[in-house]
Amino acid sequence: EELGRAAASRIGCEYVHLDLCSEDSIHAAAAAVRQKHGGIDALVNNAGFAFKASSSTPFRQQARPTLQVNFFGTLAVTEAFLPLLRPGGQVVNVASSSGHLSIIKSPVLRGKFESSGELGGLDMMGLKKLMEEFVESVEDGSHQAVGWPNSCYGVSKLGVIAMTRILAAEQRERGITVTA
Repeated sequence: EELGRAAASRIGCEYVHLDLCSEDSIHAAAAAVRQKHGGIDALVNNAGFAFKASSSTPFRQQARPTLQVNFFGTLAVTEAFLPLLRPGGQVVNVASSSGHLSIIKSPVLRGKFESSGELGGLDMMGLKKLMEEFVESVEDGSHQAVGWPNSCYGVSKLGVIAMTRILAAEQRERGITVTA
């Protein structure tokens, strides 16, 4: 928090504390911004977390914390701040080439992601379910057998890209642009 305040001071902006892993913190930050500014013109989701290749944390224990920050936390922040976005506003989700669709080897699983944001395709509820299925399959060791890659970070960013496509379709009528 101290580093965040110092950085904000250096560039002349206001610091608002937000912990991506805490729903209470996310909602408190959105409420503080609403109270002070009434709304926002842009939201940039730049959070990211990855275990180093040399990490001693077993792979089975890496999926949940990685997806909690990179996908579920980013989604929670976006959902909390979307009502604050003014017409013509923009959401920018920082993703990664690690989240390219080609990391998914199963054609059936890949097809689900390909349909994100399309009428009748993968919706947000379905995407959240897929992300949770990935976490559970990593935890029980079956992820590769069902077509998931051996990359928690890659799947988390694939989820962010799919989330972006879904939100872009949902927010189009409000004049909100959502990109990754």
